Amino acid sequence: MKTKGNAPQFDMSLRSLRKLADEALREVEIAEGFTGDRDMIAQTLRVDRDPDTGEWRHIVTLYCSSERCPGCPHGPYVFICRLGADGVTRWEYDAMAEPAA
Repeated sequence: MKTKGNAPQFDMSLRSLRKLADEALREVEIAEGFTGDRDMIAQTLRVDRDPDTGEWRHIVTLYCSSERCPGCPHGPYVFICRLGADGVTRWEYDAMAEPAA
């Protein structure tokens, strides 16, 4: 980082910016693609249940595939879970939630 006057100047190439954007998009794709397969959960960091709604909030790290890339596990991610009338648990990625454990 350089400074010009009092303002910091960052040296970052367009290639570096694209790489960061690609990595961020990949993280979102991993979270949005998760369907609740327990084998893909690397670690459960926290679970909170809301007794009023019957929903619970999982904070987890995930594997992106069964082959496990060099960056695995990914996350942490926050999911809202609901039990459907059919007895199946639905996992919904909460992109706006803070994943603090």
